[in-house]
Amino acid sequence: MAALLRFHYKVDPDTLSDRAYYTLWHDYLYVRSQERALLLGVMRQVISEAFPPSS
Repeated sequence: MAALLRFHYKVDPDTLSDRAYYTLWHDYLYVRSQERALLLGVMRQVISEAFPPSS
C-alpha cells in the first residue's frame, strides 16, 4: 500500500498520521473503482453499438 501512495500521491506514508494514511488509501481505492466502472460502461456502449441486437 505504501508504495502505491508514494507513487500516486508523491507523499511519504511514514510522515502521515494514521487517519491521513487511511484517508488517502480510501480515496485511491474509490478513484480506482470509479475508473473501472467508467471503463466498463464505455466498453458496454461500444459493444452495443458494434453489435446491435437483432430484431
